[in-house]
Amino acid sequence: MTIGIPSFFDLIQNNRMTVENNKLISSLLLARSEAVKRQYEVVLCPSANDTGCTGNWTDNNWIVFVDDDDDGTAETSDGNGALDSGEPLLRYEASAGNALDWGVVTGGTSIIFGANGMADGVHQLRLLDSRSERSCIETLSSGRPVVIADADCPAPSG
Repeated sequence: MTIGIPSFFDLIQNNRMTVENNKLISSLLLARSEAVKRQYEVVLCPSANDTGCTGNWTDNNWIVFVDDDDDGTAETSDGNGALDSGEPLLRYEASAGNALDWGVVTGGTSIIFGANGMADGVHQLRLLDSRSERSCIETLSSGRPVVIADADCPAPSG
């Protein structure tokens, strides 16, 4: 019985990491596709609640929103990267509270997708669990998210 317990614990932890990775990838794909569909910038950023960006990932929550001024014309997009009154909130992902921590490895804390579906640069976020197991999600400039294995996933920059 004692041999099965640690193995079962690892199975649960691995599953939690997979779920969190999939939630972030799903949000990245949503942001990218909505940017192309709506022809506006769409932002994914960390958020303590669903009312705006916090600038860090310590709460392990994030939002996806359309960064426009809600008048329906792309040329007047405010593009300020902040959730303003009237801008559509597309998704709010709350932390599962499972001792998993997101952190920035490279790029800024917010990922902005343009109307062409491309990201505003290369961004890499790291997920760390209580066993110090980690995985990274890298968003390429093309906008495509990629999962990076534990061995190739560097420590966060800060």
